[in-house]
Amino acid sequence: MSSTLNSAKIRTLARFVRQGQRSAVLSCVGNVDGIGPGHTAIVVDDNVYTFEVVVGAWFVRAKSGWRMLKARTYFDENKSRPVVVQELNPSITKESDILAYIYGSDMKDEDYLSSGHCSYQASRAVSAGIGLDPGANCLLPNAYYRWLNMTGYVSSCYTAYPALKPDNAEFKRQMENDYPKANQTWIYPARAASWPPV
Repeated sequence: MSSTLNSAKIRTLARFVRQGQRSAVLSCVGNVDGIGPGHTAIVVDDNVYTFEVVVGAWFVRAKSGWRMLKARTYFDENKSRPVVVQELNPSITKESDILAYIYGSDMKDEDYLSSGHCSYQASRAVSAGIGLDPGANCLLPNAYYRWLNMTGYVSSCYTAYPALKPDNAEFKRQMENDYPKANQTWIYPARAASWPPV
């Protein structure tokens, strides 16, 4: 069976499993202790897809680096840091192609580190939905954030604090230097019953 046929079947499966209506890239600022480059994930409708598991599985038979969880749970797990939200314009973004990439990557058993890291795999998935390649801009979450803001595909950009106040000094420097556009608009606390804004 050809890889083209496999890709077509995966894309069809993604459309049947969940037809994406809204999507965004999530950039968690800093690591859990507030130091480090942070993390990049994707949210489609109310599910977050994050490439972070060294060993584990969430879909079909494969064991891969992908993890899927509800947006509310994801925001709750990241109460210690700001989460920058870049909503993708639904009129020009193919959410089903984003999902098709993720499902295909999972079925191929792509693992964390050996198949890339969080922002690399998130950028590959988003590229499937917008048709643009970030090149080396996918190496760090803040570099990918800046590149994505320049593509014309981001319809809204803001920062959600699941638990912290927006003037928290621990993250002030990172927000001003690495996420200047998102630093202007705050949602506190994050409305994560769905992902913000509701």
